[in-house]
Amino acid sequence: MNFRNNELPDNKDCEVRGQGEPGKEKHEKEIDQAIRRDEIEIATLEEVLEEKKEELYHLEKEHDHPRQPQEIIVNTKKKEYPEKEISFRKVVLLGYPDAIFDERYTYTVEYKKGPEQNPKGSLTDDNSVYVKDKMEFDVERGDKS
Repeated sequence: MNFRNNELPDNKDCEVRGQGEPGKEKHEKEIDQAIRRDEIEIATLEEVLEEKKEELYHLEKEHDHPRQPQEIIVNTKKKEYPEKEISFRKVVLLGYPDAIFDERYTYTVEYKKGPEQNPKGSLTDDNSVYVKDKMEFDVERGDKS
């Protein structure tokens, strides 16, 4: 059957084919289901869009207002630290500015008063932790000889 201008068949056309009202109802039901699927997809995309807008807002806010340096304590000495994470080696260098990372020395780093994700623990080389204002680090140096 040929339809001009995307027109749906009327009851008469359905009856001619022997389908009558049930054919039209089936077609309308399929259209309603397609519309519901589209509405669900649109709602999902709108939620994703809102989440992305929120992320963008926070990123722009962080960019416009750089992170204020926080005060951390390394071997009982107060240090200003501007980043949100700190690596093992950065902590060691704050505790021992003359630190040498070779086979002669070992360093251990323990921390406490950290943020929720890492309130306390120890750091190993090639690792880092999130930093919180007034977080405390204890760095010890050992001689391997």
